[in-house]
Formats: sequence, C-alpha cells, structure tokens
Amino acid sequence: MLWAVTYTDESVSLDEDMANWPTDDLQYSGTLRGRGFTATYKTSGDYLAWVCQFREASISGTFSDDFTSFEAQESLIWGPPENETRVERRWHVSRP
Repeated sequence: MLWAVTYTDESVSLDEDMANWPTDDLQYSGTLRGRGFTATYKTSGDYLAWVCQFREASISGTFSDDFTSFEAQESLIWGPPENETRVERRWHVSRP
C-alpha cells in the first residue's frame, strides 16, 4: 500500500492507497502530538454512488523516533447507517 505522509509540529495528513487516487484513496487529516497522531476522513454525501467509497474513517498511531515509520489502528465505515459495514485494521508502515 502506498502512503503519502506530511506533518508539521501539530498537524498530520496521511493519504492511504495513493495508487487509487483520486477515487479510492483515503485522505486523512488530523493532529500530531509528539510522535502520536489521530486523523479522520469523511466523504461527501454521494458515497453510496461508489462501490469502494468509505463513508468515514479514522486512524491513530505512533511514529518511530525518526519519523520513518508508524504503527496505527484504523477504523473504516462504509454503506448507509442502517446497513453499515465496519472494518478494523492494524498497520505497520515504513519508508522504503
């Protein structure tokens, strides 16, 4: 999975699955406190028009000391609220 990660002292942006941009990638934005981060993704109202479009998602984790890798827990939700599907994933991502 190809990720793009950018950060400042207090914010983080993570773009998951860059190979599927612009339709199926997840563009997270959130906060960075030290090495820990929390970020969310929320799609537009037309999420049901796309088979792989998540309705919302969140990710939280910790970067390594040198910020070349991170470990995270991700929660994904798709489908209408009355019939949604939830998926939990764990990640270990490192720079090539």
